[in-house]
Amino acid sequence: QMLAEVERLRRERDEDKHKFDHELRQADAAKKEVEEVQRGLEGKVATLVEADAKKDRDNFERTNAYKAQILSLKSQIQELTTTIHKLEGSVTENYNFKVLSEQNDMLRDEVE
Repeated sequence: QMLAEVERLRRERDEDKHKFDHELRQADAAKKEVEEVQRGLEGKVATLVEADAKKDRDNFERTNAYKAQILSLKSQIQELTTTIHKLEGSVTENYNFKVLSEQNDMLRDEVE
């Protein structure tokens, strides 16, 4: 019965590892996607700032519209950065869980 329990725990560990690996791949893909979006948004921000600098008084309303878009894009960048930090925290938490699980398995093996 103890062997069955050990086997069950190993299966759980393997499932946790698979889940961790899957979440890690998802986090990496999300981070890359966020970085690509961030680069695109930063490019758009730079373009808008450059266009804004060229506007004169006759285009006051148009300039204000660009500024609103810039603020919106900066807000999106901040939200994406926050998402990256949350994903990194989740990956770290899952990794720590995996390490504890492996240590637990090693202790069980030593007890046997």
